[in-house]
Amino acid sequence: MTENIKITCDSCENDITYTANCRGYILCLNVEAQTPSSGIVTLMHVSPPIESRKHFCGLGCLKRWVMKNVTLPEDIK
Repeated sequence: MTENIKITCDSCENDITYTANCRGYILCLNVEAQTPSSGIVTLMHVSPPIESRKHFCGLGCLKRWVMKNVTLPEDIK
């Protein structure tokens, strides 16, 4: 049995599961763990910057979501 999966924009909440009659694209923001480059590591608590994968209609929705949900360092505002 195939499960229907609905994808909703995490900014504007529009249904972006399908496009019209042509190929379309959406943005997906995902966190992936990095592997240490050497055998020596420091044990510390590290939290991912986002808790789960996020989907967006495009750059405009991604920007609005970042401005609302992320505290940016001064050097990249």
